[in-house]
Amino acid sequence: MEEKLTLKEIMSYGAGDFAQNGMFTFISSYLLFFCTDAVGIDLEAAGLILLIGRTADALLSPFIGSVLDRSQTVNGKCKPYIRFFIFPEILLLVLVFAVPELQESVKLLYLGTVYLLFSIAYAIMSVAYFTLLSLMTRREDERLRLNLFKNLGASMGGTLVTASVLKIVERFSPKIKYGFLFAVTGFAFVFMTAGVLCAKNTKERVKAKRTEKLNFIQAFGVTRKSRAWIVLCLIHFSELFFYSMRTQGLIYYCKYYLGRENIGAVLLTMTQIVTKGSVLGRI
Repeated sequence: MEEKLTLKEIMSYGAGDFAQNGMFTFISSYLLFFCTDAVGIDLEAAGLILLIGRTADALLSPFIGSVLDRSQTVNGKCKPYIRFFIFPEILLLVLVFAVPELQESVKLLYLGTVYLLFSIAYAIMSVAYFTLLSLMTRREDERLRLNLFKNLGASMGGTLVTASVLKIVERFSPKIKYGFLFAVTGFAFVFMTAGVLCAKNTKERVKAKRTEKLNFIQAFGVTRKSRAWIVLCLIHFSELFFYSMRTQGLIYYCKYYLGRENIGAVLLTMTQIVTKGSVLGRI
């Protein structure tokens, strides 16, 4: 009989998405605003940097999944990646908001390089983390609990970020650049702790059956023929596109049209609270 998951392990798995979604929310909600209003980078150039990073994430994820599928160590498939990449991921998150006071071309080169590296580390961590769920247990009821705590952790991480970052930055006004750096450094320690707990307290129990392995090109050739897979990709793309438009533009709207930048914290947090409430009702 398969070993039952403990509450500690389930909560530790949820802590992983607390960290991952917290970092995603920090970047998706504030990086564009940070680039234009704190660092003074042109909006078009800043938008291009964000596009390159998100594109790299999207293109690399299937390849990372293929590599992960072929990986097998004494510590499992996913946990070694989580243990190793949590530290560079956290460091790169801080460095994204530590843009030096140099010429704009140098700022763009620095930010583009660091954000691209962060996107790669984030993609590796995300694929390993989401795959870990299927390797922790075969039991459907346990997987449901893991998924619920994952969603709860994600919502709590996003809520904490949206509810507090702008308040921290406001205390450093007009030097908001240092406010963002102070905020991201503090959150980095919190996210690192959550990621370490996830890696330390979870266990891979499910051993994959030996089957014929497809290389990346072969796997892509199979999946692209699936209409359901294509529809799912389009839905997910549309969802992320709308989410990015809403979050990236919200602070500008509050600052330049409503005249109150701090309202952005309230509006960004509302969605997170509603999501957390729906998850709590299912636990």
